[in-house]
Amino acid sequence: MTMILSWKYASGIKLKVNEMAKNLRVRSKIWNKLGEGNMNTCQIHDWLNEETVRGISMNKVVNILAKGPEFEKVGQVKVRSVANTYKVIVWSRTNAGHSDRDNTN
Repeated sequence: MTMILSWKYASGIKLKVNEMAKNLRVRSKIWNKLGEGNMNTCQIHDWLNEETVRGISMNKVVNILAKGPEFEKVGQVKVRSVANTYKVIVWSRTNAGHSDRDNTN
């Protein structure tokens, strides 16, 4: 039997999570960091890899951000690399009660 826990952010957003939720600590770190201001996906990924011992893959960061109701896309920026230029999503925290993706489950 799986125990369901409730996680509540300071903004009032509640999440129902599994007892064994692997990404809860990472989500909490991202949530706190985005409180300082908006960041793009690459900045979040680089920051997490500096903060955590094992690091995290870009795929996992994108999945956490895209599927989490506590994060929202606010735009895109162009990033230049040695080989090419590409667009990266800019993320922010959702406003409690003002998001279309508010947790309704």
